[in-house]
Amino acid sequence: HFSETVNVSLLNAQALTLQSAATSSTSFELTGGFSSSKNNSNIVINITKTDMDSIKAILFLATMKANSYLSFTSILISDMAGNPVIPVASEYAVQVTLYTNDTTRPLLVSFRLDMNQGTLVFTFSETVNVNSFNPNQLRLQAYINTTVAAFNSLTLTGGATSVLNSTVVQLFMSIADLNALKVQY
Repeated sequence: HFSETVNVSLLNAQALTLQSAATSSTSFELTGGFSSSKNNSNIVINITKTDMDSIKAILFLATMKANSYLSFTSILISDMAGNPVIPVASEYAVQVTLYTNDTTRPLLVSFRLDMNQGTLVFTFSETVNVNSFNPNQLRLQAYINTTVAAFNSLTLTGGATSVLNSTVVQLFMSIADLNALKVQY
């Protein structure tokens, strides 16, 4: 909320920095964004998908109201007379007043299987917490038909995943699972 009407056409979202606390080293500077709001003292800034995925990959940043703060430079926006906004320095970052939890579940977009490397690479619609990835819940099957697949499938027993939260998770299958898969197919 600004103290007066601002000119949305002058918005520069790259001037915004998300922080996990008022004086925090955990932060992310936006690389873009836009607003479809009308000139007003309240505007909504839409963060780019790339920035959202990057923010979600950072633990304890913007995951709740308690770790959602903003700082910005004077080039963020100007009022209707062209006067730039008074900046908020990182050591005085402002806490969010209204926080909405992320309730969107990630969707598997695609996956690749490399039998030579023994890897499965999963691409999701948004950044996922790699620590929540459970390979024991995966079943590889030769057919889309689940009746036929029951006889031509393999439920994985383990493996190791990539270590960074991302939209892409790489699973290094266990030797036992890889060998069982090669024997079956």
